[in-house]
Amino acid sequence: METLGVEPIALNSISSIEDSNVDSDCLLIAYVEYGIDGFSTEEAVEEVRKQTKLPELPIVFCGRLGSVPSSSGLSGKIFSQVKPSKLANTKRHLLESIGKIEQTVKKEEKTSDKLGERMPMSILLAEDNVVNQKVATRLFKKFGYKIEVANNGVEAIKESSYDLVFMDIQMPEMDGLEATRQIIAKWPDDRPRMIALTANAMREDREKCYEAGMDDYLTKPFKPSELEDAISQTYNKLHSDGGTVGTSPFEDN
Repeated sequence: METLGVEPIALNSISSIEDSNVDSDCLLIAYVEYGIDGFSTEEAVEEVRKQTKLPELPIVFCGRLGSVPSSSGLSGKIFSQVKPSKLANTKRHLLESIGKIEQTVKKEEKTSDKLGERMPMSILLAEDNVVNQKVATRLFKKFGYKIEVANNGVEAIKESSYDLVFMDIQMPEMDGLEATRQIIAKWPDDRPRMIALTANAMREDREKCYEAGMDDYLTKPFKPSELEDAISQTYNKLHSDGGTVGTSPFEDN
């Protein structure tokens, strides 16, 4: 922040804003950690603006998985690990939105089809965390996919009409490993390709995924490029091998 000519004021909680003697007239942007003090996004926006007495203060939320859009329709976004160039872009977007600087005229970009238009398929996300559901749904939408969401393994095994399933490993009622086993048992010859979503990157954790029948895995938080690769691999397999997409790595060896 200092390299951009901005003096940051670090606080541990929203409630400490009022006691910090911050000059509201000098405030430009508020960066807020998602979920701080147990507030929802809307509650945090309301409380920060109440504490600062600035009802139009631009606010940017830092999110764990992907990013959380800034409030009031601002175009800037911030990631949990921020490069100076990204932070500079965020500052520029926010200054543009409040009329401090003129908007940058973007160069006309070449139009290209979204991944979902080039590689259409049906996708299910099995994930119990509501925040992760929303972030992932936005990311899939950016790629051109309208996905279905299952809140746990029980919901995930109800039908097999999907080409690709992203399966969180740790879920209530039925975890991802058991859900995968049941899907393979119910539809052995016509099952979707199964990709594990796990926060654990240890070798033994990956082996458990493969032993359950998973075809691949992504470690959370994953990059958009990794998600795109997983979708592309599934589409390529879907249109080769006679349309069979579910293939365990152990079967290939």
